[in-house]
Amino acid sequence: MDTLTRAEMNELMAVRGGPCVSILMPTHRAGTDKDQNRIRFRNHVKEAEGQLRDIGVRGPEAERILATAQSMSRDDFFWERMADSLVVFLDPHGSTVLRLTVPVEDLVTVADRFTFTPLIPAMDPGTHFWLLALSENEVRFFKGGRFGMGVVDLRDAPGSLEDAFKFTVFEHPGTRGIRKRRPGVFKGHSVGGREVEDMKQVRAYFRQIDHALRDVLSTESAPLVLAGVEYLIDAYRHETSYRHVLPQGIHGNPERTPVAELHAAAWAAVEPTLTESRRRDLDRMEEALGKGQGSASLKEIFPMAVQGRVDTIAVAEGCHEWGKVDETGRVVEQNAEQHPGDEDLLDHAALRTWTTDGTVYVVSRDEVPGESTVAARFRY
Repeated sequence: MDTLTRAEMNELMAVRGGPCVSILMPTHRAGTDKDQNRIRFRNHVKEAEGQLRDIGVRGPEAERILATAQSMSRDDFFWERMADSLVVFLDPHGSTVLRLTVPVEDLVTVADRFTFTPLIPAMDPGTHFWLLALSENEVRFFKGGRFGMGVVDLRDAPGSLEDAFKFTVFEHPGTRGIRKRRPGVFKGHSVGGREVEDMKQVRAYFRQIDHALRDVLSTESAPLVLAGVEYLIDAYRHETSYRHVLPQGIHGNPERTPVAELHAAAWAAVEPTLTESRRRDLDRMEEALGKGQGSASLKEIFPMAVQGRVDTIAVAEGCHEWGKVDETGRVVEQNAEQHPGDEDLLDHAALRTWTTDGTVYVVSRDEVPGESTVAARFRY
């Protein structure tokens, strides 16, 4: 499974000029349906080729843009490793491929930027969580949501307590050197009813893990769930720099717990927190509409988003408003169906809000305040 940080999202959304091809599709992880993943992807690539042709991109240039996608469709090994969705971004200068644990709609767009809104559930702190499974023998890190979770690679983290201290530095008068640590030389003492290795070294091990997590979590506010035996969870809480660790953990040895069980326990722990935060923001938006401090009209919201005046926006999942805007953010054309050169105005308004540090929610249509496909609360 792949992850997407806010910095990586910002880099993708900064690509301009196009043509930018976005291919999104739900995928099957395994079973007889997995062969359908590749068939559907090939159909989406053909659709992207048609959209490129509609805007005048033909022949060698179209082939160059779609080259990565064509190569993927022939790669048997790639299709053996699916998550819950596949997102592919292609432009004349490169490509990005993401396998995510959040569902997405089937969507193909060609525009002067990549599609944004369907990726929000992978980024929104109100829809995902992190889980850190701790033991002396291994550490595993996951990103998850309602439907599942996947492993996140921690390249700079020690794989175990022993790995963290394979080498120790020692000093004698007049000398300094590095010697390989011998197993079993820790001082033992009782913590949590059992003899454990020196807790100073356990805490140092956890500080290394916390340091490795900082690049991933530096711009995050989603809850982090800890799984492990109680004394290790307590020790990690003491060392972590992340401010959003959930008070309740998952107790027990995570090495022996299947991933599906860890996910179920983690989701049960985080769901009340995620739901409360989301509901509070949507209630504030509903209140703002009644006071004239917000709007459920796209034509009113769009210029406010361009000016950086939208604090929170809610966009209906799976809905699109096609059309064109001018340089001031005024909606000059809206179409019921996508025409060549159109962009998704809901997606664009959400992106403008995101890039000015606003909050973006993708919700079911009946959750959007104001009985619309979009609603926003303004800053001023």
